[in-house]
Amino acid sequence: MKTMLHLAEKTQTPDGLSAGTRRMGGFTLVEIMITVLIIGLLAALALPNFQKSRSKTQTNVCIDNMRLIQGAVTEVLFSGGTPSEETLYGPGNFLRHKPKCPANKNGPDYEIPTDDETPPVCPNRENFPTHVLSQDD
Repeated sequence: MKTMLHLAEKTQTPDGLSAGTRRMGGFTLVEIMITVLIIGLLAALALPNFQKSRSKTQTNVCIDNMRLIQGAVTEVLFSGGTPSEETLYGPGNFLRHKPKCPANKNGPDYEIPTDDETPPVCPNRENFPTHVLSQDD
């Protein structure tokens, strides 16, 4: 009888473990907590960079919009017209659509200059001081 018991203890399972030491599937609590901690640290490092790049992109798009408006104003003045929303925007005009500042798409429109020397002004310049078209641009 002693030999039969001894043989039963030596029985191997398909994964190579003996029948008495079989491990249940899944992850331990410590493994899950370490994984969550690592993901949290990576997110904490990535979020500030994402916000910085988003702000920089919005500034660049706003400045590009003001360059478009300034070019359209120059074209209107060159053709002998007066710059206004009616002469700048719409089908058949210099700009098909009215550009909006990406930082506040539901906000007011860009201020249209009446001469070729004054650059357009972003409507959100109080909140975003980098949204300025300089004379060098």
